[in-house]
Amino acid sequence: MEEKIKEIIMEALCVNEDEISDNVTFDELGADSLNIIEIVSMIEDEFEIEIEFEEFSAIETYGQMVSVLQDKLAA
Repeated sequence: MEEKIKEIIMEALCVNEDEISDNVTFDELGADSLNIIEIVSMIEDEFEIEIEFEEFSAIETYGQMVSVLQDKLAA
């Protein structure tokens, strides 16, 4: 799952895998609000889940995104 999330982020933001770590913020990766919406949409499609606005608006780092997705997929 984490590799697929990285692939989605790399595609949406045109960044390299080595730029993505648990503590890197989406701001640091150069993402704006439209990029975040694109990433969330791609993740929802890939994993067939729905991420509420309150959930994704609170996500600031790659690690937080992985954690939220692990919780959703485990439910």
